[in-house]
Amino acid sequence: MSSMVQRYDAVIVPGGGLDDRGRMHPFVEERLEAALRVDPRPKWFIVLSRGTTHRIPPRDETGRPIDEATVSANYLMSKGAEPSSVLKECWSLDTIGNAYFARYMIIDNLDLRRLLIITSDFHMERTKAIFHWVFGMTPGKPFALYFHSVSDEGLLSPEALALRKEKEALGLISLQQTMQTVKGPSDLAKFLFVEHGAYKSDQNAPQQQPIDSELQKTY
Repeated sequence: MSSMVQRYDAVIVPGGGLDDRGRMHPFVEERLEAALRVDPRPKWFIVLSRGTTHRIPPRDETGRPIDEATVSANYLMSKGAEPSSVLKECWSLDTIGNAYFARYMIIDNLDLRRLLIITSDFHMERTKAIFHWVFGMTPGKPFALYFHSVSDEGLLSPEALALRKEKEALGLISLQQTMQTVKGPSDLAKFLFVEHGAYKSDQNAPQQQPIDSELQKTY
């Protein structure tokens, strides 16, 4: 908890998914509650994610897709956060995109440097690796990154949690391989928009296979 008593330019909450009715998962609510407990309160809360490639996005009563960042922002504001302090990143579809769009669309432009990232225990190891990788790229001033994980105990079924932990471990191995060749901002942009299945234009390339229905509940 020592990371929670420092002064930060922003607190960042990565995406965690919505259910079929557009409600945040309980483990995402835990992340947001932890963000609200940060004292002193930061100038900015940055909530991440348009959604995920692992499930069809839920829609509102008008038929429009519901962005996860909007649901997270609404939650923070309902709990007393000033609307002008809550920034939405509504472009990303995965954790790499979370970090990329947060940095290059918001954080660099606002010259924010001391950042606290809050996520769930099952998501933390890969999140740390991704944020250190993306925010460690030059040019730019160095960042001071801090991390706080919240418990996922009792918030997912044992089967779903075990499947998600397994997928996170495999994802970290794949990430470490990618990091060997993607070293700077130009490399990263090419990787995301030419190679990454969530963002590239080439729809004729092999697509990601559907995931287990129990695992899908964690997105």
